[in-house]
Amino acid sequence: MKRILLALVIASATMLSFNSCTKEYITNESFLPGIGFYEDLAGGSAWVAISGRPNEYEQSIPIPELDQAAFEDGHVSVSIGTRTGSGIQEFHNIPGTVDGRTYDVRYARERVTITVFTTGTLPGPLVAKVILTDAGIGN
Repeated sequence: MKRILLALVIASATMLSFNSCTKEYITNESFLPGIGFYEDLAGGSAWVAISGRPNEYEQSIPIPELDQAAFEDGHVSVSIGTRTGSGIQEFHNIPGTVDGRTYDVRYARERVTITVFTTGTLPGPLVAKVILTDAGIGN
């Protein structure tokens, strides 16, 4: 009985030693993981009033890399910040409210448009960080 048990233990150990795991990494280099742009937004009168919508203003940023494929299948995210003497200390994701002003964003091929709603003064100079993320067609 001991010999049979010993033979089973040796056979099991042998089978386990021949079994190996291999990691597989699937990469698709045709997708761009993400690309970022810093764009300066002028303050004050550079914000264009939206006709028929009081207290709403907008600025557009040309983004040639926002082509048809990125528009249809990618993702665009936008943050705004203020440049100081020591650089940009903080970004705020939009849409959102910053310093009492409500910001929104929309995009089309080759451009991103930032809208601000304010009942006070127009924003001063800002920096927009635009991130384009590529993705495959999921449907």
